Parts: sequence; structure tokens; C-alpha cells
Amino acid sequence: MKRCMSFAKGMAAGIVAGMALAVTVKCVCMKSRRCKRYTNRAARTVSGLMEDIQELLR
Repeated sequence: MKRCMSFAKGMAAGIVAGMALAVTVKCVCMKSRRCKRYTNRAARTVSGLMEDIQELLR
């Protein structure tokens, strides 16, 4: 159980870091339409991944 929680914490830390990076890139690239599109796509993918992980841990 301890290894599972350690893995979950690591995944959560990675997801948070990815989202922080996405927000930073989005703020920097506000004028670039292509950059906005890729950032939004990445944010949706990470959100879907978080939902899948929540379902696995239930």
C-alpha cells in the first residue's frame, strides 16, 4: 500500500508540474494562435489523465 501511495504522490506531483508549465506557456504565448491550440490540447489531455487516475485509485 505504501508503494502505491508513493506512486500516486509522484504522479500527482508530475501532473501539477505539467499544469504549471502549461499555464506559464499559455501566458507567454497569448498572441500565437498555434501555441494556444497546443496548450489547450495539452491541458485537456492532462485533465483526462487525472480523471483516469482518480478512477483507478477508487
